[in-house]
Amino acid sequence: MLPDHWAPDQKVEIEWTTDLETYQKATVSIPRYNEVGSLAVHFLRNGQVKVFVTNLILGHPDYPLTGPEAPLREGANPVAEHLRR
Repeated sequence: MLPDHWAPDQKVEIEWTTDLETYQKATVSIPRYNEVGSLAVHFLRNGQVKVFVTNLILGHPDYPLTGPEAPLREGANPVAEHLRR
């Protein structure tokens, strides 16, 4: 559970595997948030892990993950068609 107020030293440790044999771990700073929401974790195509707190769903036009890192596949549009402006 996230605290109600952000603090500069907030971090989360993420552990994952893609094959049940090789495990990876990353400690990631939680960026500033103004209101409590869900902790979103994204594994980017370049191997980085990105986290942030949001009340929006993936595919919403204002979702915090934007730009070329957002789509699962290069060139795909991550905004759900029914949510596009």
